[in-house]
Amino acid sequence: MGRPCAAEPYLPRKLLSGESQRARSNMVPFQLTVISAYAQLAQTGSGLPVWDYSHQTDVQKFMNTVNIADTQYVKEEPKMPEAVEA
Repeated sequence: MGRPCAAEPYLPRKLLSGESQRARSNMVPFQLTVISAYAQLAQTGSGLPVWDYSHQTDVQKFMNTVNIADTQYVKEEPKMPEAVEA
């Protein structure tokens, strides 16, 4: 519930009341969902409109903000740094 609630703070209430059946979809690449949720929480805390990641235009705004032009890299496994000998 954590990440969906970043975009929809009242989601639990909507689910329990039957007003909603599920959270909105999220088109942000999976590897970036934590930082994208943090961006939404920051927007909420600052009183700004919250980006809706079920819309490609808002996903692109997020990607531009974190300076990610090409999401191709997120499909690759991250490389661990070489161990440094003391």
